[in-house]
Amino acid sequence: MNLVIGSSGCLGAALVEALVAKGAPVRGLDLLPGVVPGVDARVGDMGDPRVLGPALQGVHTVYQCAALVSLNPRYRPEMERVNVEANRAVLRRARVEGVGVFVYASTQVLCCEPGQEVRGLDERAPYAQRPLSAFAATRITSERDVLEAHRPDEGFRTIALRVPSMFGARDRFHLPLHLGLSEKGLAMRAGSQRHCAHVYAENAAHAHLLAADALRAGRCGGRAFYLSDDALPCSYWDTMSDLLVACGRPPLRQGFPRAAVAALTRASEAMHRALPWMFRGEPTFTDEGLTVASGDCWFDTTALRTELGFAPVVSRDEAIRRTAAWFRANPRPKAFLTQRLDREMPREV
Repeated sequence: MNLVIGSSGCLGAALVEALVAKGAPVRGLDLLPGVVPGVDARVGDMGDPRVLGPALQGVHTVYQCAALVSLNPRYRPEMERVNVEANRAVLRRARVEGVGVFVYASTQVLCCEPGQEVRGLDERAPYAQRPLSAFAATRITSERDVLEAHRPDEGFRTIALRVPSMFGARDRFHLPLHLGLSEKGLAMRAGSQRHCAHVYAENAAHAHLLAADALRAGRCGGRAFYLSDDALPCSYWDTMSDLLVACGRPPLRQGFPRAAVAALTRASEAMHRALPWMFRGEPTFTDEGLTVASGDCWFDTTALRTELGFAPVVSRDEAIRRTAAWFRANPRPKAFLTQRLDREMPREV
C-alpha cells in the first residue's frame, strides 16, 4: 500500500492519479476530502496519532507532500508545528509501522539567500544561513530530518525532491492569482527574469515515483535532488503568460523592474517584522517572491536526470493545454495570496 499525505493538493492528487494508473494500491490523507474517485481517502491531520496510525497500517511507501505554506512571519509557530513537529511524527510512526520507502516533497529555495539570483545551483550548496522566509526555515529543518532518518540497515530509506514553482490541475498558488489579477487588468510581469525552475504537476508526480523506485533498488537514499521540467527553463512569467492565453485571457504586460520590486520587498519585509499584529493575510512582496519571480532562479538538475532517470512525461505545450482545460472546467481554487491563514490553512506543496 502507498500512502500519499497531502493527497488533495496539486502534487498529491497528481501522485494519487499516477499510482492508480499504474494499478498500485493507494491511500490518501489530507485535511480536505479526497479528489480522486475510488481511492481510500482519509480526512485528518497528519500530526494526530489517532489519524496517522491507522493511515500507515499496511503501508510500504509514503509520499509526504503536505506542508503549511505561508510567507507571513507571524505564522511561524504554526509552520513549526506542521512542517517540523508533525513531519517528525510521521517519520517516527512510519518506522514503527514498518514503512520501507519515504519520499519527501521538499522545496527549491532552501539554499537561497535574500537578494540572490540563482543560476545553476546544485545539491552541493549548503542550506541558507539566512533563509528567505520562516516557511523556508521550517522546510530546511524538515528536509534535514527526513534525510537524517535514512537508515538502510534498518530497512528505512528516505529521499527528498526539491519541488520548484508548480502548475497544473488544482494549483492554488500561481495561476489562480494571475487569473484574478487579469480580471482586474493588473496581470503583469515583475523584474527581468529569463530563467526560472518550474514543473508541471504530472511530471513532478512522475519524478516522485522514480525516487521511490530508486530507494527500492538501494540507490540515492539520504539525498536531496533539485527538480525542474527543463534543464534550462524559460521564465516563470513566460509560462504564466502562456497559461493565461490558453485560458482565454490577455498575456502578461511588462511591469515593475527588479530594482523597484526589491525596494518594495525591503519595505514590506521590514513592516511585517516590526508590526506583525497588523498583517493577517499573505504579503505581496517578499524575499522569497523576489528570488523566485523577479530574477533568474534555476537549478542544476543533472543528478535528477542521470541518477533517477527523470525526463518529463508531458510536454510543456500539452501541460499548458491540460492545465487550462482543468481551470475552464472546474471552479477556480481561491488564490493563495488572498487567504487568511487563521481561517484557511493551505496544506500542500
